[in-house]
Amino acid sequence: MASFSLRLLTIFLIAALVLNISNYYFIKRYNPRPDLFRYVYTKLPKNASGILVRRSINVSRWAPQLECDDTASSSKTKNPKVYDTENSDASPSAAPSSVYSMTFEKTLQTASEAVMQNCPEMPPDLGPELGRSLDVKRFIEDIINDVRPGGIYQPENCKSLQSVAVIIPYRGCKGYLNVFMNALHSFLIKQQLDYRIFVVEQSNKTQLFNRGKLINVGFVEAIRYRKDGYQCIILHDPYIIPTDTRNLYRCSWYPRQLATFVERPQKPPYMPVLGGAVAITPQQFVKLNGFSNNYWGNDADYYDLHYRINNSNYHVENSVPLFGKYKTLRKGLALWQKSTVLARTLSEYLQDGLTSLKYTVDSVELKRLFTYFQVNIDAGANSITERMTKEYDKRLNLSTMKVSSMK
Repeated sequence: MASFSLRLLTIFLIAALVLNISNYYFIKRYNPRPDLFRYVYTKLPKNASGILVRRSINVSRWAPQLECDDTASSSKTKNPKVYDTENSDASPSAAPSSVYSMTFEKTLQTASEAVMQNCPEMPPDLGPELGRSLDVKRFIEDIINDVRPGGIYQPENCKSLQSVAVIIPYRGCKGYLNVFMNALHSFLIKQQLDYRIFVVEQSNKTQLFNRGKLINVGFVEAIRYRKDGYQCIILHDPYIIPTDTRNLYRCSWYPRQLATFVERPQKPPYMPVLGGAVAITPQQFVKLNGFSNNYWGNDADYYDLHYRINNSNYHVENSVPLFGKYKTLRKGLALWQKSTVLARTLSEYLQDGLTSLKYTVDSVELKRLFTYFQVNIDAGANSITERMTKEYDKRLNLSTMKVSSMK
C-alpha cells in the first residue's frame, strides 16, 4: 500500500514538473519581455507640438492608431517626418522620461482625433418605412441638403463600412425618377453609406431598351470616378423602392438579391429570382464578365446573369423576406418582349459582356441627386450582334456537316 501511494506521489510530482516547464516555455515564447518590443516609425500630423521622437514602442493595443496617418495630410513620402525641437512646448529642464511620456500622450491624443471611427455594423433607428409619402414636395429638405451634386453622400460622424455605387439603367418618365431618387437617398442615408448614384440612359430613344448593356456601361464609368474604387455595386431598377431600412445595401461573399418581395398596384406581388435590386462586388462582376450585350427589349438579361453566376461557382444570396420588401412606383411598366435565354457555352460568356463592350458617352451631367450619363450604344451593339451571329452560323454549319458526314 505504501509503495502504491509512493508511486502515485511520484507521478503527481513528475506531471507538475512537466506542466511548469511547458508553461515557462509557452510564456517565454508568446509573451516576450518589454525590452524586446520592436520599434516602428510613427507618422504624426504637422501641427503636433512637443518634442516628437522618430521611434515609438509598438504596443499592440494602440500601435494601429499611432501608425495610421491622416488622409488629409499633404505628406505622401515614406520617410519619417523630422520635427523642429526648438519650438517645443517642453521645457529644457524636463527629464527624459517625462518628455517621452508627454510625447506619447500628445501623439496618442492627436492620432485618435485624426482617425474617424467606423460606422456601426447595424446603424441605429432602422426599420420599416411606415407612412412614407411618395410626393416630391414633401421630401425633407435637411436630408437633401446633405447630398452633394452628382448624388454623392458620406457620413459626417463616422466612416462607412463600404463604399457603394448605385447604377440605374433608365428609360421613362422623369417624374417617377425624381420620386425614386428622393426615396432612395433617404433610405441610403439612414444606413450610413458612402455612396454615389449613377443613372445611365440611351441616346437613341427609338431603339429597343438594353438594360444589361447600360449596366455594363454604368459599371465601367462608375469605377473611373473614385480613385480607390467602390467596394460594392448596387444594380437597381428605377421603378421599385425599398420599404425597410433593415435591408442593408451592402455586398458579401456572393451576389445578393435585395428585392425578395415586390408589391405591385392592381396585380399580385411577385418574388424575383434575380433582378430589381442586386448587390455585387466589382470583383464578382468582372469575373462574370458583366451582363450580356445582346438582350434588346426583353427581360432575359437577368436570367442570363443568373447562369453566369452559377457557372462562376457563385450562388445568389437572398435578403430576409421580411426586410426585402419593395413597392412599385409605376402602374404601367415598359413592355418587355419575353424571350428565352440565348443558348451558350461557358467560353462564349467570356466573349459577350465587359470584354466586348463598345459605346460612346454623349454627355455627362452632375444633377442634384445623381450623376447622369447619356450614352450611344448603337455602333457597339451592331458590331457585337453581327459577330455573335457569325459565330452561331459557323457552329451551326459545322454541326450540320458532321451530321451529313455520319450519314
